[in-house]
Amino acid sequence: MDTNRLIWIDWMKVIGMYFIIAGHISPIGHEYIYVFSVPLFFVVSGFLCKYEPSDKVFWNKLFRNLVLPCILISFICMCYDASAQYRLGLFQWTYIPKRIFSCLTGMQGRNLDEGGLGLCWFIYSLVICKILFQYTFKRKQALFFSLLCCLIVAYLVNKDYPNLYNAVPNTCLAFPFFVGGGVFRVFYERIDFSLSRKYYFLLMVFGILMVVLVQELNGTPWMFKAVYGNDLLLFFTGGLAGTIVVYVISRMLESYNLKYVQTLSNGLILILGFQLIALKFYFVLPENYTNVLTDYFAAFIILLAFIPVIKFAESYFPIILGYRAKKEIKER
Repeated sequence: MDTNRLIWIDWMKVIGMYFIIAGHISPIGHEYIYVFSVPLFFVVSGFLCKYEPSDKVFWNKLFRNLVLPCILISFICMCYDASAQYRLGLFQWTYIPKRIFSCLTGMQGRNLDEGGLGLCWFIYSLVICKILFQYTFKRKQALFFSLLCCLIVAYLVNKDYPNLYNAVPNTCLAFPFFVGGGVFRVFYERIDFSLSRKYYFLLMVFGILMVVLVQELNGTPWMFKAVYGNDLLLFFTGGLAGTIVVYVISRMLESYNLKYVQTLSNGLILILGFQLIALKFYFVLPENYTNVLTDYFAAFIILLAFIPVIKFAESYFPIILGYRAKKEIKER
């Protein structure tokens, strides 16, 4: 195992992905999950993002780590959906160019017959966030202007165009969280954020109460269609509060350096891209076989089921993981 990695980051990513999967099942309480589950990942991504002095290195890493895996995952999902349409007798060849066009323009496909990025919208938005971060983080005025533009566009989209289902406007809500993660990294490298368990517990309780309060006041945000609820400030407050809760839990668990937690953390992009296919096997169960307990338990089982898939990809198809796992295997 890599002894230099931050174990609590692995825990945050895995716990966050569990909530993403659980939220897609839509069990009782899923509206509270939506308050923070997606913002959490952009905060973590911002924390892990580093400014690259060389533009060439930056673009090479961006293509290798995000763009190429996004293309591969989208292609596999397109083939899966096309085969399903073919079995139902609904497939038309025009589906393929329409699907490709939707993916290139950031469309998710929720309101289009031709489909689109699906959950890969997160990767698409993350690519935009990284580009903005690379060219504004060292320039305070440019960064402030970018954030201001994001807030204005987010306000207008939420008000007048609430059902775009496109990764580009979604980025306007994601980028402030991404920058927040980058700022937190700067302070984390200078300040010791370790607290006693008593203060961690109090901070966690406060965060949970804030998530509940924000959801009641702001309603349910839908970041995948750039909808933040009733109030933009409440949206950011709820996202940060939930992120703090997961951060506290992760710091309390960081003494448990589990191999499979690192595996899931390495393969997060794979889980993100293919979890809806896994969820279809759960959704075929009759309603009388499912309840709030089975929904949350199913999310846990689906998460664990990706462990052998990720290990297979590490050994035989590391390109779909952005080469991260391949590098880790060489270092062991």
